[in-house]
Amino acid sequence: MLSAASIEDAKSRAARAVEALEQAVAGRTREDAARRYGEESAAAKERVEALGKENAVLKRAVGIQQKRMEEKEKELQAFKNAASLSQDKVKILELKNYGLALHLNHALGCGNSFTASNCDVF
Repeated sequence: MLSAASIEDAKSRAARAVEALEQAVAGRTREDAARRYGEESAAAKERVEALGKENAVLKRAVGIQQKRMEEKEKELQAFKNAASLSQDKVKILELKNYGLALHLNHALGCGNSFTASNCDVF
């Protein structure tokens, strides 16, 4: 600036220096922004990949749990059916037992309601 021939020359030199500085700053800012964007993009890609893997693992786990749950429901239904059959058998056996007790009492002579003896007491 000291070597400028006139004020106009100094102004034009200053304008060129400011413009060069602006271009340098803008270029560096773009480079930094591009670098940061690249880093953030890479980190985001890694995170997406990790989440994808985690999602796949969780889907498999849900599938396995669902299969186990279906198996347990089948077992539970089988147990319910077995319990129902057992209850039916118990009722049939109780009826048979009652019938046999009646026949035994009748055979022992306790079936006659006109007798005063108690058949349950020996």
